[in-house]
Amino acid sequence: MGAVWIKDKDDNRFLSARNGDFLHFPFQCDTCWFINLKFRLPRENSDSDARLLEYIRRVNLDGMWSREPGTVNSIRLNLKKLIKYCKELNLEPTLPELGPWPIGDKVGFQVALAQLRYSQEQGQNALTHVQFDTIRKLRTSYSHIHEVSATANSSYTHAFRTLLGKLFTNSNCPTQSRFFRKFMEGMLERMGKQTKSNMPLDYKILHLILDGYEKELNNESVPDNRKRWINMCGTFYLLGFVLSLRGNEGLMVEAHGLVSHLHYGLEEDEEHPYIVIPFLGRFKNEEGERWHLMISVGTTGSGFQVRKWIERIARILVEEEQVVGPAFCHRNGRPIRVTELDEELHMQLESLQAIHPHLIESKIDVTEWFSVFRSLRRGSTARAGELDISDNVTNLHNRWRTTEYFKGNRSTSNMRQYYTSLRLTRKVRLKYTLNL
Repeated sequence: MGAVWIKDKDDNRFLSARNGDFLHFPFQCDTCWFINLKFRLPRENSDSDARLLEYIRRVNLDGMWSREPGTVNSIRLNLKKLIKYCKELNLEPTLPELGPWPIGDKVGFQVALAQLRYSQEQGQNALTHVQFDTIRKLRTSYSHIHEVSATANSSYTHAFRTLLGKLFTNSNCPTQSRFFRKFMEGMLERMGKQTKSNMPLDYKILHLILDGYEKELNNESVPDNRKRWINMCGTFYLLGFVLSLRGNEGLMVEAHGLVSHLHYGLEEDEEHPYIVIPFLGRFKNEEGERWHLMISVGTTGSGFQVRKWIERIARILVEEEQVVGPAFCHRNGRPIRVTELDEELHMQLESLQAIHPHLIESKIDVTEWFSVFRSLRRGSTARAGELDISDNVTNLHNRWRTTEYFKGNRSTSNMRQYYTSLRLTRKVRLKYTLNL
C-alpha cells in the first residue's frame, strides 16, 4: 500500500496482542473498529471495505509498536504478579474491563486513518510519502477545531498555568486520548523523520553576490527597476547574514525607524562606528513606538559595508516617500515576499556555481538546499564559530526575540531610554559583527 507501509512480520506481531501488547494500548480488533466507524459489519467482496480494514490494521499496529517488546512484557509479568498476590491474600483481583467498547469513535480513530492516507501522497522531501511532521498537522488542526466547539465548551474543561508558567489543560478532545498518543508514537517510530536543512551561506559567496551587484549598479545600461531591486535584495541578504536573522525577520525592518536612526553611531569619538537597525512588530501591551533595535558595525572585519547598503535603501525610501511601513518593499509599497528573495538568491547562486565550483559543488541543487529562511543565519553562526566568537556573545546576538520580548512583554521604557541602554552595552553587542 505504498512505501510508508513497512511490512510487519506478517501478522505475528498483531496476533501477539493476546500475549500482552494491548496492555499499554487501547486495543480493539479490526472488525470492531470497522463497526464503530461504519455501524455495520464489513461486506465480503467489497474493495472499499477491505481497503479500510487495511488502514485500521495499520493504526492498530502503529499503536502496538509505540513501546518496545521488553517494556510490554514487563507490564504483563507485573500484572501476573498482581493477580497472584491478590489470590494469595484471598482477594479477587479487580482489574478494569478491557472491553467491549461503546459504539462510536471517541479516541480520534478517523483522524488517525486520515493521517495514514495523507502520508501516502507525494511529499517535498520524498517522492514516495509525506513526512511525519507534515501529516501530524491534521491532528493539530482537528484539536483546534474541537477546542472551540460546543462539545468542548459544554464539558467545562479549563486551562491554568503554574507559578512557573507551564500550561495545564483538561481536554476531552479525541486526539488527546491515550489511544491517539500511542498511535502517533508508533507511527513516528515506524516512519522516522527526514529533514532537509538549509545549507549555510559561505561569507565568501555573499561577498561575490554583493560584488556582482556593485557592478550592475555602476552599469548605466542596467534599468532603474533592476537597480532598485538589487539594492533591496543586497541589503536584505547582508542584514540577514550580519544580524543572523532567520525566516521573515529581515522583513520586519521598519522604514521610518531606519531613516530616523541613520545618524546614530556616527559620533567622532566612537571607537567603532555603528548603525542602528530598527524592527517593528505589533505586540500586545505596548504603546507608542514599538521598535526593537539591533546594531552592527558600519563595516565588518571581512569588508561587508553594512552602513553603505542601508543608506542606499534609506535614500530610495525617502525619494519615493515611503517612510512608513516595511523597509523592504516594492515601489507600490507592497512588502517583498520571501519567495521573491529566494528566487533572486537562487539565480545568483546558480551563476556563481558555474564559475566557482570550489565554493558551491556542481552536484548541489541550490534551489533545494539554499533559502533566506535559514541559510543566512546558519552561514553567520558558522562564520562566528570559525572566528571563535564566544557563545555568550553569539547567544546575546541571536536570541534577540527571546531576550528583548516575549509576545510583546518587553520593557515599557520609551525609545530614547531603550536606545540609551543599547548604546551603553554597544561594545559587547558589536563583538559579533566586528570581525564577521
